[in-house]
Amino acid sequence: MPKAPQTALPRQFSLFPESARLQRIDPATNCWRFYRLTLQDDLFGGTVLVRSWGRLGTTG
Repeated sequence: MPKAPQTALPRQFSLFPESARLQRIDPATNCWRFYRLTLQDDLFGGTVLVRSWGRLGTTG
């Protein structure tokens, strides 16, 4: 018996953003960092959370 086609679930509520960027700056300890979280589509129709971080002024 053939399976019924699956409908794609909504990726997220429109209330929430698709990315977030956080920064931590502490000159006393020479800490200049950023953290970025992004939702992206994967090759299989799902959604993945991509994390990147690094020193401010770099690509991460």
